[in-house]
Amino acid sequence: MIWISKKFSEYFKIRVLSSRKCKIIYILAFLVSLTDPLSAQIVSEGQAAALRLKQAHVIRSYDQCLAQGKSDAKCRSELEALHPRELAVLSKLAELSMVVPESIFVERNTSCYSPNRNYQQLIECWEAVVKEFESKRSDSSNMDTSSATSSDLLTLKENILSQLSCSDTPSPLFVFITLEKAGKIKSSEAIMFDSVTCFHINDGIEINGINFSTVCGYEESEQIHRLYPNFFSRGPGTSPGQFISLGTETDIDTVSRWYVETFEGTKNLSRSVNSKNTISGSDTEVMCHDWMRF
Repeated sequence: MIWISKKFSEYFKIRVLSSRKCKIIYILAFLVSLTDPLSAQIVSEGQAAALRLKQAHVIRSYDQCLAQGKSDAKCRSELEALHPRELAVLSKLAELSMVVPESIFVERNTSCYSPNRNYQQLIECWEAVVKEFESKRSDSSNMDTSSATSSDLLTLKENILSQLSCSDTPSPLFVFITLEKAGKIKSSEAIMFDSVTCFHINDGIEINGINFSTVCGYEESEQIHRLYPNFFSRGPGTSPGQFISLGTETDIDTVSRWYVETFEGTKNLSRSVNSKNTISGSDTEVMCHDWMRF
């Protein structure tokens, strides 16, 4: 078993998405081949822990298969055959993570890890979690999408600041959903042009002393487009790229000072704060585009 443990340690990649409050680990496991070298470095204790959990389930399946008298080649083949199901379910989970409350998402997914489950049963558990989340999403009362609490709005403001800091890839979906829950925007009133979606924010949203009255953005994911056609639509021509922007009637000098104080520096200031040809037509806008992170 020492050999098989070393071999299976070569099969997994981990993707970590960071936020201001915590890190959610999405285990985008990848069975490359039985001979290829490790293609990604494990760079954190969280990643290593997730790797060990996933690895244990795969090895458990392999041992059970051998115990049934099947050959090494047959057992490896069965594991490889499960791989497409795993990729499919983890892709769905990654999309759902944007709309499912963080604590619920983490709890339900980590609960699938169990010493009583093998690799196939782990995948089946994740598939059940996807069905659960999708069922709740279709029922607005269960997902609490009918209204937003003050806690939701506080989380939203933190999320907006995190996105405008450009420390990670911006994602306007959560912002749009939470604003609609709060009655601040209506998906039926979306202004769409050149693949960009904009909303006027009813009564605005105040963040650190600045009142933002518009929000615009675009998601590259085609799956998100299919799930939320009222929020996103891909038009002809070049994609605008992944971005989010918030507009205000506050003058650019005031907004620039707000930016420097909020993000404790001038990085991206000249690219993020703009008052000429703003996307929403506001006097000033603050934005983060995916390319600004580099």
